[in-house]
Amino acid sequence: MSTRRGDVATLDIDVRPNDLRLYLKADGMPVADWSCPPDIADHLAARLQEAARQARAMKGAR
Repeated sequence: MSTRRGDVATLDIDVRPNDLRLYLKADGMPVADWSCPPDIADHLAARLQEAARQARAMKGAR
């Protein structure tokens, strides 16, 4: 994700049981972080794990 010419933004996702944290960085410097409540974290973690599984399956199909 680009923010400005030369700047790079990244979103790191840390998935743990009952916890999901999102870390936004611009040019490697922390900008913001969010934590989700356990019920939302569980739902999002399941969706992210399914998306990762599908991405691996698609990559293997090439």
